[in-house]
Amino acid sequence: MANNEAFAGHIPKADGEAVRFLEAIGMHDLPISVLVPARSSRRDTRIMRCRVWSRPPSPGSFWHVRDDVYCCSPEFVYLQMAGRLDLVGTVLLGYELCGRYSLSPAGGDGFSNRAVPLATRASLLEFVEGTPSARGSKMARAALRFVCEGSRSPMESVSSMLLGLPPHRGGKGCPTPLINHRVDLDDVARKVARRSYVECDFFWPRERIALEYDSNEFHASPAGMARDASKRAALETMGVCVFTLTWQQARDAEATDSLVRAMARKAGWRLRTPSARDANRERELRRRILPRAPHESSASA
Repeated sequence: MANNEAFAGHIPKADGEAVRFLEAIGMHDLPISVLVPARSSRRDTRIMRCRVWSRPPSPGSFWHVRDDVYCCSPEFVYLQMAGRLDLVGTVLLGYELCGRYSLSPAGGDGFSNRAVPLATRASLLEFVEGTPSARGSKMARAALRFVCEGSRSPMESVSSMLLGLPPHRGGKGCPTPLINHRVDLDDVARKVARRSYVECDFFWPRERIALEYDSNEFHASPAGMARDASKRAALETMGVCVFTLTWQQARDAEATDSLVRAMARKAGWRLRTPSARDANRERELRRRILPRAPHESSASA
């Protein structure tokens, strides 16, 4: 509901008309989850399953869809799910909400592109801090430390997590990069790339280091390889050192480690030597978040 008073008296209905409307806006999977303020308001049916949220909802908890139809805002969804997920799951959700893709089992690659993010780190943090004692708030805040904005695909999110999570979480502990960051080219670089700017998949501006994820779909063709080569050459004329991460490297722990160490030497990062326990955690993280088949990111500029 749009406000506390309306939500407090809410008893949900999901009739045939409501289902047709939900299908029209892309919600095809049944049953749908409906939020209610108390157990007495629950009306579980074949169409809907009720979940109890007894706390008065914070401002910005709901989006008005149509008439008396409201949906939980991305920030409210993030908080609710943080109460049910562990840190890795919550970080992955944060990447999706702050990224430009949506997980979609029906899609050929398991995700679909989205023009703009549903949320930002700032909007998620502001909402969570407005409900400090709610279930999930502690996990939600902890996970946001490791969420980066701007990812275009699950594989970009996974790669960023493998690089950026601390060793005791299974990652390499690299400094946080900018994802799909626009770099405006100078006059010389523009002539090399034949464009005014490029986007780096991962970029560390202070160190002048870029990391490009080479996906099969957009980089294997002659046109894609030529575009990548001109992009790399343009960046290098501006003093940016460009590294490449392939699908095969991402799947191979030793290859990923070699790449990270090369980047660290160039950047001057002092990364912690992982312990045996850290290595076990990395194996578990990789087993959990790396997809079985490559999820390709959209082509970068």
